[in-house]
Amino acid sequence: MPATYTQMPDRPYYRMATLTKSDATVYDPPIMLLRCQAASGVTVVDIHGNSVAFTAIAGEMIPGPIAQLMETGTAGTVFTGWRTE
Repeated sequence: MPATYTQMPDRPYYRMATLTKSDATVYDPPIMLLRCQAASGVTVVDIHGNSVAFTAIAGEMIPGPIAQLMETGTAGTVFTGWRTE
């Protein structure tokens, strides 16, 4: 189910956290910026329910809004996410 957050925030990034991939976790408010710490593949779902797979990413930033960080992809990779709330 897509997150209920419907508009882009007007505040800068406020909070960051280490994220774990999970098909069950929905971020609301969404993750606005995602960084992959090591070589990995990851599938994210945006606030509208669209999923996008990224492959061979390491140290890259993926802009949001990201509602879910799916279990699909390489296991054991650390992700950091930033929110605006």
